[in-house]
Amino acid sequence: MATYNGDSFDFPFVDIRAKIHGISMYDEIGFKPDNEEEYKSRHTMHMDCFRSADDRIPQVMCKLTILDG
Repeated sequence: MATYNGDSFDFPFVDIRAKIHGISMYDEIGFKPDNEEEYKSRHTMHMDCFRSADDRIPQVMCKLTILDG
């Protein structure tokens, strides 16, 4: 799964909303933050593209394509 600023906005927002409704985001979809506040999942890989959005992005995308293919 690729997000753009998911670690800093999307996942924390969903996590807070879930808690308000008595739902554990980790129990339901398997995502929770690690020690560096990066959201990890037990079911899928997650890459926050915002963290690597600099001059290296073509290299990162190339590596992802090679690993995926």
